[in-house]
Amino acid sequence: VVAPHISSASYETRSRMAEMVAENLVAFFEGRQPPNLVNPEVLKIRPLSRLL
Repeated sequence: VVAPHISSASYETRSRMAEMVAENLVAFFEGRQPPNLVNPEVLKIRPLSRLL
């Protein structure tokens, strides 16, 4: 049995995931592109751009 998602259950991985969420939120609310943004086309959406 292969369970690749089990690797995200470690303390270190979950801790880093939380850090990445915080980094992305800070960047967004500071008007910068979030560092881990996988779909940059969303930045062009008008309602979203009003939040910046």
